Amino acid sequence: TEIKPCIDRQQYSNLYRKYGLKSENAQAYLKKRGVLSEIESDTEYYHICAVPKGTKVPFLNEPLNNEVIIFPNRKLINNTLEVIHLQYRYIAGDKWYNVSDVPKRIWWTKQHSDIIVMTEGVADSLSAAAAGYTGCALLGTEITSDYDLEPFRDKSVVLLLDNDEAGQDAVEKIASQLINNGASEVRIATIPTEIDGKPVKDPNDVLVKAGAARLKEIIQNAKLYNAESIAE
Repeated sequence: TEIKPCIDRQQYSNLYRKYGLKSENAQAYLKKRGVLSEIESDTEYYHICAVPKGTKVPFLNEPLNNEVIIFPNRKLINNTLEVIHLQYRYIAGDKWYNVSDVPKRIWWTKQHSDIIVMTEGVADSLSAAAAGYTGCALLGTEITSDYDLEPFRDKSVVLLLDNDEAGQDAVEKIASQLINNGASEVRIATIPTEIDGKPVKDPNDVLVKAGAARLKEIIQNAKLYNAESIAE
């Protein structure tokens, strides 16, 4: 589908200029998740904003009953950076929200490598970036008709989905879709259920509990996808 702005860019720009990532609570949360350094390496690219409790934000579909971090998805449209989708989460909670009545879009980190690491969530894609890779997030476990797959053409993609049933059930279909839409190759990385006795479930877990080097090792050990090997 045609990609259009989801909110007035000036609205978000004003919010970002006012608050940015000045919040100590937000910084502490992102540091705990192991991704603050990646975000601070290019704050202008990420444009992530922490908004205090009680702030009126017209484009969010819930009242701010606590402090939130907003992760915008911006794309160049007619030579202007527009917000095409955004996710946000309460710092004190564990649920992610999408701006209402807007198609989800693939969320991208800044470019670190020619290899693209595809994850489920934003924190997971930032974790891949922290390990030295270009990351992108599906914001779920499926590629929808709203997603632009052109950036994957002639690219090597590593699928780094969560190790739960939903993530693993989605691997084959996503890999097939990427190949059918022009990816040069797809590799599948497997996240173990535990590392050094610590339970892990997703890329950010690996980063936080075992470090960037261990996450990079998992990505490097990804197996080449082909339909026959998956079927076996």
